[in-house]
Amino acid sequence: MKKFKKITLFILAVIFTVTLTSCDKQNKNVPYEGISDTAYVSNGTYSVSQKEVYNVLRTKGYDYFNQKINMFLIKDVYNSINYKDSSDKQKIDEMIISAIFSTTDAKAINGLEQKAKDTQLQKFIDEIFTQFGVKLTKSDLNFQIIDNKFDGEFSDKIVDLYKYSLATEKYARSILVNEVKEKKINDEKNPVYISEDNIIAKYKTMQNYGVKKAIIISFPSKRAADLAINAVNASNANFANGINDTNKVDYLLALYNFQYAYEEKLTLANYESSKQTNFVNNADHTISNPLNSVYTNIFDEFSDGQYTVTPKNIENKYVMFMKIGEEFTYPTEYAKLSASEKTAIDTLIINDLIDERLSASYINSKMNELLETAKLEIYDPYIEYLYKNSNTDYKLTKNFDNSNIFKLTINSREEKLSVKDFYDYLNNIYGVDIAVEHLINKLLVNNDAL
Repeated sequence: MKKFKKITLFILAVIFTVTLTSCDKQNKNVPYEGISDTAYVSNGTYSVSQKEVYNVLRTKGYDYFNQKINMFLIKDVYNSINYKDSSDKQKIDEMIISAIFSTTDAKAINGLEQKAKDTQLQKFIDEIFTQFGVKLTKSDLNFQIIDNKFDGEFSDKIVDLYKYSLATEKYARSILVNEVKEKKINDEKNPVYISEDNIIAKYKTMQNYGVKKAIIISFPSKRAADLAINAVNASNANFANGINDTNKVDYLLALYNFQYAYEEKLTLANYESSKQTNFVNNADHTISNPLNSVYTNIFDEFSDGQYTVTPKNIENKYVMFMKIGEEFTYPTEYAKLSASEKTAIDTLIINDLIDERLSASYINSKMNELLETAKLEIYDPYIEYLYKNSNTDYKLTKNFDNSNIFKLTINSREEKLSVKDFYDYLNNIYGVDIAVEHLINKLLVNNDAL
């Protein structure tokens, strides 16, 4: 089947060349500068020339052709991207991490078994080579997760591939920011439209943001909970009858230190400090998903200072806890915000909503609009044929340049994709396979033994 597909691609290249000769007012010559009839591969009897390989490569180059056009259109934005800049680095890292693991959730990735991580990394390495011809090793993907945050740097080989995606996103975002600022989008049906209701709805979500504080101690079973509680009850006369309003803080501190003896000891000073900062304990070891279970029980059902007297069964784990309190980042209702507060909040929310509305379709539409302001001449008739089919307003090129695939003129700036660069890029990915398969086809056609 693979051989059939390879033969078919070569035949298609020939057919398209013949077909295009019948098109009126179109350049019919193929730019071949630097591409010769010299043997690319040979077995002594038969050979495949560089030009034969190139003719098949051309059928695989349309995506690269489009990418180069877009890169030239936003060349200044592309060149401004700096991986050493923390903002650009974060964006590129997120793109790469998402491409590898289909998520940017550091905690979820960290929870994968090493074998699963290695499988995903190797799959990504293989895909990058297949798609771009770039050979990566795991050392090029040098990162680790510390405290549920990514740390490390990717190599330039992989970063350069993702600079293009970030550049198109940055360009489209700048357009959307301006459209929102100038209130150019007034159609409520427009997917990028931002209304006051959108802002208020987003703010209501933000009102849940804040620091939730509690002592949380979990046990893998009822038996483990009972053993720990019995040990604490026996350790101090004040605890003999279990937890109560008088001893609740000291009791839970003692229970915490018994259950998490391998951690730094929790003291009353830690507890007093925690009331102003964060959770007393590391919530990760309390329960499988504390945000959806323990937190709900503590913060929705309990008042400040309220505690469990006996272990509570949640998700098949037994939990003892006491609610310390909550501090919300945005406690004031939107309608009661001052003018200055509302301005600051609106700016913050609009930026978030802009990011949410920055879809692939919006980015593509803005790139197409930019292309309409440029002049494009395509010198390769096969590439031009494909482009004309999807861009009916494009006017066929009468001129010919044997050195280049196309010329783009925008804002008095000329950019060209040379035949050499086009060939080198595609040859790096497909060249050897095409040449070998084509040589085998010649041997088969001539009935020669391999």
